[in-house]
Amino acid sequence: MPNSARWIWDLALESNRKGEYFPVWGTCLGFEYLITLTGGEGTLEHGFRAENVSMPLIFPSEEDVVNSKGVFSLQSQLYPSDALRDVLSTHNITMNNHMNGISPENFLKNDELTSSFHITSTNMDLEGRRFISTIESILYPIFAVQYHPEKSNFEYGMQVNSTVPYEAISHTEEAVALSMHLAMFFVNKVRRSSIGEYTLGDRHPTVTTYPVTSSKDFEQIYIIPAAEHWVRDRRTPNDSVGLRGRASIS
Repeated sequence: MPNSARWIWDLALESNRKGEYFPVWGTCLGFEYLITLTGGEGTLEHGFRAENVSMPLIFPSEEDVVNSKGVFSLQSQLYPSDALRDVLSTHNITMNNHMNGISPENFLKNDELTSSFHITSTNMDLEGRRFISTIESILYPIFAVQYHPEKSNFEYGMQVNSTVPYEAISHTEEAVALSMHLAMFFVNKVRRSSIGEYTLGDRHPTVTTYPVTSSKDFEQIYIIPAAEHWVRDRRTPNDSVGLRGRASIS
């Protein structure tokens, strides 16, 4: 677990507990970080077969809600409409690429997790093992998905010397619509942030100001030079005022 993830998490919780509005989003590894930060080391399970596969979501049943004493939730900020839920439950548009995760059974055994998050979707891996794919904070604007909604819009890489896609990513109208829906959902949450403006632009520029190249597969790589002042003038998490206001862990 990187210290940066712990710092972001501590800042987010501190701000939200004070009544400030600090949204957090986690994707895949970010989902796993939030599970570990909340539930403790050793909470994650291993060996899920959910690599390079797109799946439909499984939404909670009324029986799930009753048996979990309300930890499973039929209400969801991320999936509010019946039309959206119908598409998500019948189309293979949520791209998974992970071996770690958490089953509903183990989630429900952890008091820290059950007091912090609702479970709003699950999936079955390729061997029929159930894992949680969406969590939404009970108290704060904190959301996480185990799948990759961003890939449908932005990743089109092919295997070398081939027309075979590098990953099993859906680029259908439904998949792109989901990606845009979730992106705008979180952007609108960020717009409500009460923390203030980002103030360290000269010291820590946005990533798009750096040169970019492509890797051997499909990722874009931003070339960020070593910043000597980060070392010689290191700030503590509590002093990093300009970094506060919103977070996305992926």
